[in-house]
Amino acid sequence: MAPMTRVIFGLLLGSLLGLGCAPVGGTVAGDHALARWKATAPMPPPAGEETLGTFQLTIADAIERALSHDARLRASEAEVAWAEARIDEVGQLTNPDIRVTRMRFREFGTEDSRFDLELRMRPPRPGELGAKQSAARSRRTATEAELTARKQQIAARVRWLYEEVRFIGLELEATDLAIATRRKLLSVAVTRADRGIGTDLDVSLSQLTLEESLQEAMALRHEGAEVQESLLELVGFPPGMTLRLEKPSDEEMSPDALPTLEALTRAALRTRAELAVAAAQIDAADADAYSERLRQIPWFSWVELGYIVDEDAADLHGWSFGLSFEVPLFSLNMGGVAAADARKAQREAQFDAEVARVVREIRERWVTARDAAETMRAMQAGAVVVAEKAAAGARAALVAGQVDVLGLALVEGRRASVERKRIAAMRRYRRAIARLQEAVGGEWPESIE
Repeated sequence: MAPMTRVIFGLLLGSLLGLGCAPVGGTVAGDHALARWKATAPMPPPAGEETLGTFQLTIADAIERALSHDARLRASEAEVAWAEARIDEVGQLTNPDIRVTRMRFREFGTEDSRFDLELRMRPPRPGELGAKQSAARSRRTATEAELTARKQQIAARVRWLYEEVRFIGLELEATDLAIATRRKLLSVAVTRADRGIGTDLDVSLSQLTLEESLQEAMALRHEGAEVQESLLELVGFPPGMTLRLEKPSDEEMSPDALPTLEALTRAALRTRAELAVAAAQIDAADADAYSERLRQIPWFSWVELGYIVDEDAADLHGWSFGLSFEVPLFSLNMGGVAAADARKAQREAQFDAEVARVVREIRERWVTARDAAETMRAMQAGAVVVAEKAAAGARAALVAGQVDVLGLALVEGRRASVERKRIAAMRRYRRAIARLQEAVGGEWPESIE
């Protein structure tokens, strides 16, 4: 049996040598952060797409670029991959132990050698591995739902910024038109004052309204530049670029009929990723509770199969068997079961709270969108119509000699102001719709009626 002795010692020595050295961490946070920042810095658009510092960007392209650029989204995808790998990990059987006991070697490899060679393992309880894998699958589902939620958040923010840039541009155009009209009004007022048919008060009032419009235009330009820079950063473009966005269609310039509150609530409860996360957490807690109950069942601590080698007594050679049985004498794992049940109850309560939050959020944003739509319709049917009629009437009166140029300029100035307010109201409406879409769970569900 001397060759067997040498084989045993060879295996033990090889195992020790194979351990190697553990890797030593040496990542310097600052240096690593700077390197990653340079590697992920915003890149210009592909060659041929950029023209004179401007870039044509559709809403679909903006969302696609933002999803591919977001670093937190990549981290969430890595989290999903890790959760997927955990399913296989928890389903693996524990490796057995090879034990060499009662060793006696007077001289290595001589016939005076004696040892027991044993293979010991802990058999899993019935259903234990399945429960662990079920919990791991539930946690993977939760991470996938969190990834979906992150994508929805990015898409919603892109839509909001895209709408803001578009409608700020339209509002700025209306403000510039009002400025041009008020400059004309100021010129007429100065001419009338010089001729003695107007007053300095008319000139001062004209200057005041012009300055108000100039200040409004400056504020809009600053706001538009800030929003556009946010959009550039989100889609991964370098700062300072000019974006050419799709102009709003005639349908977008008029408020649509909102779906009912109940239809939107039903859609949100079906699609909101936060609810999928909460539901997966309930399943994971249920699987954990099942695992804790399994620990109440008496089971084997270990099972052992061995072979006895004794060079002095050949009749002692042979196979051996042993086992250890856990007896629930001091603990029935009641504490673990109670904690797992409490955790499951907590997850269920969190799910109910999440449902209530989603329902409340949908209602609040639906009311905001409804009020914004009503305001928009009232303005289109009221102030806009009146302003157009007044401007047409003033131009006709000027031709007939019933009003002077100052009166026409005043009416045109008011009409331009109403147009700017109409676009501002439409901007508020589109913002409310974007926030409502985000609350529903992303894209506007086509099945909602």
